[in-house]
Amino acid sequence: MILINGIWEQVKSYEDCMRVIEENLGKEFSNKFRDITEVTDKAAVTTAKDELRALIGDLESVAWTLENIET
Repeated sequence: MILINGIWEQVKSYEDCMRVIEENLGKEFSNKFRDITEVTDKAAVTTAKDELRALIGDLESVAWTLENIET
C-alpha cells in the first residue's frame, strides 16, 4: 500500500503502478513512463529520461501556476 494524495492505493503489480500513475498524473505521463520502462537500449533510455524530466518540469510549472492564480 502507498499513500497518494491522502488516499491509500494497493499496488502489487506493474499494471497497478501504471493505473495509479495515470489516475494521478495523466495518460500522457503514464504513456511516457511505460515507454521508458520498456526500453532496453541505453541511448534510448537516456533520451526517454530527458523527455520524462521535461514532462515533470511542465507538470511542476502548471502546479505552480495553479497555486498562484489569484481568485
